[in-house]
Amino acid sequence: METTIKKTTAEVKTDFKIATLEEVMAYKFDNLIYKFMENFDVTLEEADELFMETKKWLWLCGQPTKDVRMAIQHDMVMLDEMWHAFILFTREYMEFGRKYFGKYLHHAPTTKDEKDKHKEEREKDPKKGLEEYKEKLTEQMGYVYDMLGEESVVKWYELFPQKYSREKIQELRKK
Repeated sequence: METTIKKTTAEVKTDFKIATLEEVMAYKFDNLIYKFMENFDVTLEEADELFMETKKWLWLCGQPTKDVRMAIQHDMVMLDEMWHAFILFTREYMEFGRKYFGKYLHHAPTTKDEKDKHKEEREKDPKKGLEEYKEKLTEQMGYVYDMLGEESVVKWYELFPQKYSREKIQELRKK
């Protein structure tokens, strides 16, 4: 008599080997680059760089052992824009997650309730709110540094905020 053992979702994930950064970075998707350029007035080189950085972000988010909650900071919005564009290619995005991470990489934006709670906490104790924000940001930047190196930290937290401020993004967004 033959017995079939079904694995739970958790068990299947433990059998899966997460892709290396190099494997993820080798992924190409030209249709996404061109679609992004239809929506934003950026060069091919800029769109390609943003997709490369977004793949790094997704690789970090796909790591199973991280203790750091990854959150797109206000000054990193252009990475979020590229992520949104990728998600709209649903088949390709789902396949990317399955192939490289063994799962769908969910995008969980901050909800209105979470924003209201943070605002209330900041208003109640501005100093404490600022300290907590700095602590989370420092923890996230440390994780990025440990996993990707100084170049990514500088690019995401210093260069991109200058190059892609909220105002600049609005200027780049095609009507």
